[in-house]
Amino acid sequence: MAFDRKRNQLYNLEAKGGDRGVIDKTRSTLTKLENRLEVALKAIELASLRIQRLTNEELYPQLAELVGGYVTQFHKKYPKNALK
Repeated sequence: MAFDRKRNQLYNLEAKGGDRGVIDKTRSTLTKLENRLEVALKAIELASLRIQRLTNEELYPQLAELVGGYVTQFHKKYPKNALK
């Protein structure tokens, strides 16, 4: 991942006492990558919340209705007397 490579590069530059301009540029690039990563993570979090909301508000009630219909159909096809 680009973020990890830049972080390692920055660490190595600082440890070896590299050129200040290169260190500053690498730090700036690392900050930009970190910001992009945070935005991507927020987008993933929002998509996940949307999926959960859809599941709870739309899909689960439809599934419950479908299963209820199957139960009703089963009871009509196999009345209680026929099961004894």
